Amino acid sequence: MEVLITGRHMPITDAIRDYAKTRVNKLSRYFDRVRSVDVMAEKVDPGYKVEAHLHMDRGNPLIAHADGLDLYACIDAVVDKAERQLTDLKDRLRDHKH
Repeated sequence: MEVLITGRHMPITDAIRDYAKTRVNKLSRYFDRVRSVDVMAEKVDPGYKVEAHLHMDRGNPLIAHADGLDLYACIDAVVDKAERQLTDLKDRLRDHKH
């Protein structure tokens, strides 16, 4: 899985990059068709805004975003939302009862 981390109006330090990569790499255990993840962190006036685009082999990308005062907490919230979206998608794909 390919992980791209970018920052708007702020530099991305090695500590932030390593933390985001370790958190995002755990998403592949929930759904194995995730091809790449783009994480964008932005500095806004009261805090931070983090957005993640999950690109799959087929279909539209999943988008999760969160904002708050702590960048690490925003990354955690985005990964939690992406986990929920991936498990819901997997349940919909595996549900044969329609």
